[in-house]
Amino acid sequence: MDYNKILVPNGTMAQLRLACGASYPTIRKALNGTVTTVTHLRIREKALELGGAEIRTAAPVESAAVNGGAAPAVASAAILGGAQKGGE
Repeated sequence: MDYNKILVPNGTMAQLRLACGASYPTIRKALNGTVTTVTHLRIREKALELGGAEIRTAAPVESAAVNGGAAPAVASAAILGGAQKGGE
């Protein structure tokens, strides 16, 4: 079972490494939600305590031929807290 990704503020991975005693690759896998061991779940819990935000990953994108040639809309600005293009 895959979990949603967790985004963490800069420097948080180092804090997670020290708090959980895990390597960077282990932390990265835990934050990406691809592995579900006890260690990975503990890292995810600590990441949320340290200010991480769990984001819902998008469903797989349909091909243009199936989707009538229209490109699907991407809500990356909503995931990043409403950041606008061009620094506006």
